[in-house]
Amino acid sequence: GKGELEFRRPEGLVDLRIMTLVIVGLALSCAKQSFPPGGPMDRTPPDVASTYPPRGSTGIDVETAIWIEFNERMDRRSVETSLFISPRPLAAPEYRWKGKKVVVKLPGGLLSDRTYVITIGTDAHDLEGNRLVAPYSFSFSTGDSLDRGRIIGNVIPEEQGKGAFVLAYDLGRNKDPDPVNDLPDYITQISEDLEYSFNNLSNGAYRVFAFRDDDGDGGYTPDKDPLAVPPNDVRISDSTATVKLGTLYLVKRDTTRLRLQSVVAPDRVHVQLFFNKEIDLKEARFFISRPDTLLVVDYYTVPGEKTKVVLLTERQQPGVEYQLMLQDVHDLQGNPLSEERVYWTKFLGSSQEDLVGPSIVSVLPPDGTTDVPLDQPIQITFNEAVRKAIPQSALQFEEPSPPGELSWRDAVTLVFSPVAQWKSEMVYRFSFIPEMIFDYAGNGLSDTLHVEYRTVDEDKLGFITGRVTDADPDARGAFHVRIEQIGGKIVHDLLLLNQGHYSTKGILPGRYRVWAFRDANGNGRLDYGRVDPFVPAERVSFFPDIVAVRARWSTGGIDLKFER
Repeated sequence: GKGELEFRRPEGLVDLRIMTLVIVGLALSCAKQSFPPGGPMDRTPPDVASTYPPRGSTGIDVETAIWIEFNERMDRRSVETSLFISPRPLAAPEYRWKGKKVVVKLPGGLLSDRTYVITIGTDAHDLEGNRLVAPYSFSFSTGDSLDRGRIIGNVIPEEQGKGAFVLAYDLGRNKDPDPVNDLPDYITQISEDLEYSFNNLSNGAYRVFAFRDDDGDGGYTPDKDPLAVPPNDVRISDSTATVKLGTLYLVKRDTTRLRLQSVVAPDRVHVQLFFNKEIDLKEARFFISRPDTLLVVDYYTVPGEKTKVVLLTERQQPGVEYQLMLQDVHDLQGNPLSEERVYWTKFLGSSQEDLVGPSIVSVLPPDGTTDVPLDQPIQITFNEAVRKAIPQSALQFEEPSPPGELSWRDAVTLVFSPVAQWKSEMVYRFSFIPEMIFDYAGNGLSDTLHVEYRTVDEDKLGFITGRVTDADPDARGAFHVRIEQIGGKIVHDLLLLNQGHYSTKGILPGRYRVWAFRDANGNGRLDYGRVDPFVPAERVSFFPDIVAVRARWSTGGIDLKFER
């Protein structure tokens, strides 16, 4: 009859009524050109006015219809695609609209003795495009009581205007959930302050993922959408009804399989390995055997060619087929070269002698730099491994000559660290004596080096201080504190072996983000975890606000807290 609306499914259907309204609106606008639209544009975000069943109600009949009424007319499609029902229904819900109200029908009705959580995400918007400020949730039960479990947390980092979806999986129903293929048991979105909350969960174990839907298809797409793997699973029980999960760190995943593309010996003391992407050399191991063991003296990633790894070996026998074993080789996101930990390949020994001397690839600080930090070490990077026994006198300073120590950061990077800080606002000049540098084939350095730089005025510097604490007494690993300039290139790293106080040594004024991670496996970098097989991410902690640094001022209380 007149005024009745039938249930419909939203997928793939065109609402002819909307098209009619558009056409009528255009006709009216043409007929009334003398009357401009009145009043300011609506900028007020919509809100939920009422729901049924009421929030927190129990004993709801399984045949009850669910409805949501907003305080203004809404874009229907945006509401339907932003409405999440937990536990997830077996079939897609159907919707009926009447003005500001939408009625939701679940095929087969509600389940008995279950707690339901209905969430409207922040993509729901009114006819002017104004979105909900935060996700709106309400719960009810078809049983005598509501489940009381709760998981709360936050998601970092985020882009302005782009919300993240947070997914919770009941591990009692799915032991190895995969956000690519498995629909979650519970879903919500983060609020404007990057926080989320799952409420009214039943007792049990849960795994939580988060993703940002960059490609806009409504689900997680590997290689396109950033994904956060949790630092641990959580368990809800009568004694632990609320659990705060550690920060979920969004990062775009590289799911491309790591491959060794070729192996070649260009001369009698080097073997070159070409991968399809950069590998983590801190965990990798290389062994050469058959017919006889050939010692691998050192190995390194070639500067400027991150997918190329060079092994420095003893002298090879020309034409002999060697077997190379690669063990624990992963890319920087933990994708392995081989699931078996060990990968075998072959190469032929070279007859060519190495006749080319090493060269300098880069120097830090570069020549002509100003405002060099007072604790900045000098870093010289070569294009190949050179003999480690370099005398201190190889690095020559003009007056003033600071005391310091030479050390090797890796096979190709030489570092000079001053014993004390550089002097404030001072010009330093140094040169490198090439006659003291040789590669392992005896070839001398082909470059000369002369560098001049000026240190920063210490009166320009400010400081950041705070404490790092961990609520988990059983956690292990050093804390890496990172201070990153907003919109700039300045990055300061601090290493704390134990929780406690930290302080920067002096940084230039500006706005900074401060965060830390706990290096549980000791490899010196943040590991993002894996979905399959599940590997928890290393734990991170972000200071919630941007930190302003002022000259000659110490900004304190920048505390970083790790959740249990």
